[in-house]
Amino acid sequence: MFEKILIANRGEIALRVQRACRELGIKTVAVHSEADKEAKYVKLADESVCIGPAASQLSYLNIPAVISAAEVTDAQAIHPGYGFLSENADFPFLAANIVIKGTNTTPEFAKKYLIVNRNGINIGIIGIATPETLTKTKAENIAAYDFKNPADTVNALVPKVKKAGADVIVVLSHLGAAQDSKTQVITGEAAELAKAVTGVDAIIAGHSHTTIAGRVNNIPIVQAYYNGRSVGHIDLVDASPVLATEDSRVKSWFDTAMAAIAPIKNEIIGKAAVALAHNTKEVQVTLMGQWSTDVMRTVAKADIAIQNGGGLRRDIPAGDITMGIMYEVMPFDNTLFTFELTGKQVKAALEHGIMPETFAPGQFSGVIVKYDSSKAKGERIVEVKMLDGSLLDENKIYKVVTNDFQAGGGDGYVMFKEGKNQVDTSIPIRDVLVKEIKAKGTISPVDDGRIIDVKAKTSFYIENLPKAA
Repeated sequence: MFEKILIANRGEIALRVQRACRELGIKTVAVHSEADKEAKYVKLADESVCIGPAASQLSYLNIPAVISAAEVTDAQAIHPGYGFLSENADFPFLAANIVIKGTNTTPEFAKKYLIVNRNGINIGIIGIATPETLTKTKAENIAAYDFKNPADTVNALVPKVKKAGADVIVVLSHLGAAQDSKTQVITGEAAELAKAVTGVDAIIAGHSHTTIAGRVNNIPIVQAYYNGRSVGHIDLVDASPVLATEDSRVKSWFDTAMAAIAPIKNEIIGKAAVALAHNTKEVQVTLMGQWSTDVMRTVAKADIAIQNGGGLRRDIPAGDITMGIMYEVMPFDNTLFTFELTGKQVKAALEHGIMPETFAPGQFSGVIVKYDSSKAKGERIVEVKMLDGSLLDENKIYKVVTNDFQAGGGDGYVMFKEGKNQVDTSIPIRDVLVKEIKAKGTISPVDDGRIIDVKAKTSFYIENLPKAA
């Protein structure tokens, strides 16, 4: 067996390989660009070597530099990782509103726009990323960048793109949107962009994993659900969104991929006696949220667990639970992350997760929360009790467990970055949940009413009513 390997990858992929090597007793060497020198995977490696500047072509994809790093560290093998297509693609990345922090300079990996010719029409395509990226991904991934206002960016670019020869302009975005099933009214970031721009002929949305087909400000907007499950289509001749038909080749590729992962995906790991619903539009803390945070708190031996609602992506239906379901529940490889917070900081975190506007409500375990939904943001919590009935002490120190995404301030949980004695266990939360199911055989959680809206709770009694005459 190898004693030392070099991991020719970065970020979460490198971390996964490092975890496997640690379990096998193999030392690891991390390679990194100048921009990634403070990244977690670099710090966790036994050794690290800088192989070039931020641009991937000059660092991670610089084969001679990678081989040289392996030679100087006496690594016996190189593990390439996977998923590096995004760093070595044969297609351009468009991101007009992503700039290097503190400047107006577009990063080397991206272009602001592209013009393609289709059927004699020059189509200008402007790429736009959602500013929510600042709180929706790990802070370390976007520390070097700023995200400019989408509408301002597009309005500034439209004249330039038209001058460059574009006949029509399409905004290819990762801006979220929603569409009312009855009125067909479109709302969200993509809709706000449509209202604020001029000279745009169509907008392709994303991010919110919804199916969109309609118009805002007479601009057609489409979004094709998510992960290749649908196809959006806009006819630029009359600029109308239309439904696309199934493509037999794509279906063939999909069927082949599904057959390959079937043995893993279809493994039955246990049963659910009841459905673990997770619709945070209906309730603040779901049964899925209660069960998962209970498991997190128990495994981490913490006082309190807090999990972002958006990190749990679906419910668990009653009946057989498969590995495929668990990967859908938690597709991200987020890990258990512990730290110490004061009761005041815990209360701030709980308050932050109640009735949020831009992300799913926070799920929690270890406390009972009363709140008033009629109050303003930041003033809703009425009372927080621990499980033993005592009130949360704002001056006391509590051990809290969350995930590594939130620990870095994800979903705006900036108070977590102030936590003391921070420990990333490197234990994937999905693995913990799967282990719990396998150990129990059948899970049967019950809603314990750990969050109470006092505004919705009214009670009265009538005493000594006079008798009817």
